Parts: sequence; C-alpha cells; structure tokens
Amino acid sequence: MVAWLNAQGASVIEIDTDGIYFHPPAGAKPDLMQAALSENSAHRAKLQNYLVELVTTKQDELRVANDEAQSCRAAALNPSASKRPAANTKKP
Repeated sequence: MVAWLNAQGASVIEIDTDGIYFHPPAGAKPDLMQAALSENSAHRAKLQNYLVELVTTKQDELRVANDEAQSCRAAALNPSASKRPAANTKKP
C-alpha cells in the first residue's frame, strides 16, 4: 500500500493500527479520491462477509473433526464399550 501511495505521488506520514496517514499527491482531486474510497468500501464489505462465512464454515468443520476425534479416543481408551455383543442367532 505504501509503495502504491508513493508511486501515485503521495507522501506517507505515519502508519499505525488506525491506518495510513498521508498527504495526497499534488493535483489530487477530492471527488476522484472519494469515489475510489467508496468503491473500496464496497469491496471491503464483500471481503468481510466472505471471511465471516469462511470462518463459520471452518469452525463447523473443526467441530465435526473434533467430535470424531473424541469418539475415536473414547473407543481407543475403552475398547470393550465400543464392541457390541454378538447377536444370538441360535433358535431355542
């Protein structure tokens, strides 16, 4: 991002957790800058929604994997509990 700003002629002032502070390049048009910010905002919202969906899906997958692992662990620790008694096939 900094390289892009510098390539556009902007002067970066500071970078911190709030964002990048910079002086726009000479001759920058505020209307065009606002339009670019608006366009990026829509893309940011789409990306955020995608990431929320991805995290939800991965959490569900990990929950299933964990449940299966715990079931296998329980069976390995107590093999007699996982065996079913043989069905009585003899007729009286």
